[in-house]
Amino acid sequence: MTASSGDVLHEREVELAELAEAVGAALAGHGHVVLVEGSAGIGKTRLLDEVVRMAQGRARVLRARGGEQERSIPLLVTRELFTPYVEGASPEELDSVLAGAAGSAGPLLGHGTAAASRADAGFALTHGLYWLVANLAERRPLVLVVDDLHWVDDATQRWLAYLLPRLEELPVLVVLAVRPRELDPASPVGATLATTHDVQRIRPRSLTPSAAVQLVRNRLPGAEEEFCHAAHRATGGNPLLLRALSYAVGERGLEPTARNAGRVDELGARELARIVLPRLHRLGADALAVARAAAILGDESEIADVARLTALPRERVAAAVDRLVEAEVLAARPTTGFTHPLVRAAVHDEMAPGSRSELHLAAARLLDARRADPEAVARHVVAAGRVGESWAVTALDDAASRAIARGAPEAALVHLEAALREDLTATDRYRLLLQAGWQAFRAVDPRGRGWLEEALRLAPDASAAVRAWGALWNWRTIFCERYDPATVLEGLPPSLPPEPSYVVQTHFLLDFGFSGADTRRYVERYPVPEDPADSSLAVQLWLSARAADEAVRGLSAERAMDFADRVDLDLLLASRAADTPNVVWLLLARAGSGDASGAQELARRVAEQNRRSGSRLPMEWMGAAVVVACLQRGDVRTAATALGSLLDGAMLSQVPVTRPSACASLVWLHHERNDLDRARAILAAYSLLDRDPPPDWHGAMLLHHRGRLRRAGGDLTGALKDHERCRDVLSSFDAVDSPFTPWRSEAAACLLGLGRRAEARALAEEQVGRARAFGGTQLLGSSLRWLALVLGGDEGIALTEEALGLLADADVAGARARTLLAQARLLRLARQPARARDPLAEALDLAERLGALRLAEKVEAELRVAGGRPRRRAVTGVDALTPAELRVVTLAAEGLSNPEIAQALFVTRKTVEKHLGAAFGKLHVTSRDQLPVVLERT
Repeated sequence: MTASSGDVLHEREVELAELAEAVGAALAGHGHVVLVEGSAGIGKTRLLDEVVRMAQGRARVLRARGGEQERSIPLLVTRELFTPYVEGASPEELDSVLAGAAGSAGPLLGHGTAAASRADAGFALTHGLYWLVANLAERRPLVLVVDDLHWVDDATQRWLAYLLPRLEELPVLVVLAVRPRELDPASPVGATLATTHDVQRIRPRSLTPSAAVQLVRNRLPGAEEEFCHAAHRATGGNPLLLRALSYAVGERGLEPTARNAGRVDELGARELARIVLPRLHRLGADALAVARAAAILGDESEIADVARLTALPRERVAAAVDRLVEAEVLAARPTTGFTHPLVRAAVHDEMAPGSRSELHLAAARLLDARRADPEAVARHVVAAGRVGESWAVTALDDAASRAIARGAPEAALVHLEAALREDLTATDRYRLLLQAGWQAFRAVDPRGRGWLEEALRLAPDASAAVRAWGALWNWRTIFCERYDPATVLEGLPPSLPPEPSYVVQTHFLLDFGFSGADTRRYVERYPVPEDPADSSLAVQLWLSARAADEAVRGLSAERAMDFADRVDLDLLLASRAADTPNVVWLLLARAGSGDASGAQELARRVAEQNRRSGSRLPMEWMGAAVVVACLQRGDVRTAATALGSLLDGAMLSQVPVTRPSACASLVWLHHERNDLDRARAILAAYSLLDRDPPPDWHGAMLLHHRGRLRRAGGDLTGALKDHERCRDVLSSFDAVDSPFTPWRSEAAACLLGLGRRAEARALAEEQVGRARAFGGTQLLGSSLRWLALVLGGDEGIALTEEALGLLADADVAGARARTLLAQARLLRLARQPARARDPLAEALDLAERLGALRLAEKVEAELRVAGGRPRRRAVTGVDALTPAELRVVTLAAEGLSNPEIAQALFVTRKTVEKHLGAAFGKLHVTSRDQLPVVLERT
């Protein structure tokens, strides 16, 4: 019923010309999107056939189609699109096109195994598929053709929505066919198409009466014109319905004369099913059974499987297939595909629900018996409903495992949910519930929490209970589902073996960062050796948590470093624990304890691994932590480099629980770069300009830096309130202090500005005492600086000397520059301006090397008051680069190619080229080889 290759396309000259132009543009290197829109049967698929014909031999063509019966199977269309290429490519070619970020797409296509622990599997896969397209297009122009977009699964739609706006720089043509009224405007690809302005839309029109005459006469030679016009009126000029009507007329022996024109409407030509189904039934019982089996098995089913499903001899099936092809129900090809999705839908929908279910069950049995792809078996088990037999559970379990290995958690959930409807032992139900909960976590499916709660109730032993409890804890914290701290022990046994005890303690130690609850008081319920003999992953994560607990809560820098030094980072990275926040906490522990170099080395190693994995979520977590670590030592330029184009936008929507601290790191950075308006805009964008954040460590970070921003803008009262609120939040989980949120010093500065010197002195002195107890040199040096400014005079100058003695290391260059500025100010106020100039010169040099623009301006202003002459500020060179440009040139200086930089930053190659071009002009360089020398000078 579709046009064969020999059929003439009627009245499609304009559409064909537009498609030819689009193919030519893609071959010339200009990416393009064509959307063919029209009602069912209007000829969209025939136009796609022509695109394939035009591009064949000139480009690589990959084609797939959505299906109404398969639309609930995640990534099925994506696999259909790429699998033919993967199956035909050599191992060497596959290794090449799946290199770099594209490797994340490999597991979906049977090349490698997905990381089961990755929380952002969906994005990593989407990003990987984009780079697979880019790598394929680099070798040869690429044409991607997707029919029936309205029936494409959501996961494939998300990938297409990611790809389409990034096509411009690639020699790629994407042609999509859709019934516009059936595509949800709010779907991922529907929303993208609505906002992508350069989409070329082709809307094939209904045929005119003259074209209808030609089409009818192709089937019914000699048909009289009045009869043909009646057919045109009855079908609205729809080519599919015209062909169906013409076939029905010929089959019934009705003469296509003017006298019979009035009988056209009696055939019900407006409803394809009313034409196709009577014809199908007249073909006999064998043909009907074969058509129904084909509708169940799908378009790519083999005749042998149809024979097994119908229990008919193969020769009778072959004869029935021939009759169905002649009747234009099935297409003339080796597999039993229908001529049009509407024909398959008509056959499928005619069956009673019970009959469909029984056929799906029979299909599942026969596919399982011949050891077909587990996901193909499971597809029919899901459609059959509850089976009540153990083999069905095995099939669903195997299919879920296969989907997980492919990096498709949504597909795994379809199978796991069906398995949970079957009869299961308590142990199997626990296992499947836990797996379903984890996959729901990865897919952000709200059903996951209920599954995990049930798994916890069914846990067969203590270790199993801890696994379910930990998964549920992660769910609640990552998705900001607040809970009563008094209930955190529910589901845990009264005693635990050593390894699960380490796991539980890790959660208790770090919970202040996520919920603000002081669950640390439960640590002693499950005691563990402080010096563990083994080096399991659970122990490594516990050591990271202990280091963070000591440093971030301001307890002891020495103990924090002791725990951090005992962590086997190689083991953490080998186990993919870098996909968790634990490595971030380890980095913060080192940065907070004064080991900025160690923190940066840790960040470098994790970033290198994450670049290879193409995983954005851990890069966002680590990126925000690196910004904090760099700013902690005052290195604004490196912080801006770490920020680049990754964190300055959509990342804040990825991880709700860490959004306040990520926002705080951005505010802190823009504050130091003297871009206060940008800092306020970030707070406003996330409704955090005046609203209090959650009462946890992330919220405390935000309050601290929002207070600093208010003070910079002259709002001392508002700033003081933020610092006092920060104090209250820290106190709620028994944080003695924190090197990242020294609220006393900042509050003292506000009080001093408000004329409340005695209160300011009390807080500043208390801060110095806290810093001495903690033991970190940077925190103590900075605390002494603030006390010096409060005290003033000779006493203050002496304190700055003590602070500078502590701050001689390069890891605390920012704190040293600020202390030099404070000393110079006190010397000037003591009428010693000449002595103030040398510390100001050193402070200015440090500030400019660190990229601390706000500090540099303060030093310059003080230098002028002291009678000095500040040197002219650079308007070119490294200081003139934007954060995104600096990030790009830094990676280029490390030897990364443009595609590698684009993959690392989750941007396009064109964006990288634009930033490099701008940076080369500002740096006065002409090649990448010069970049390391230019950057080293800073």
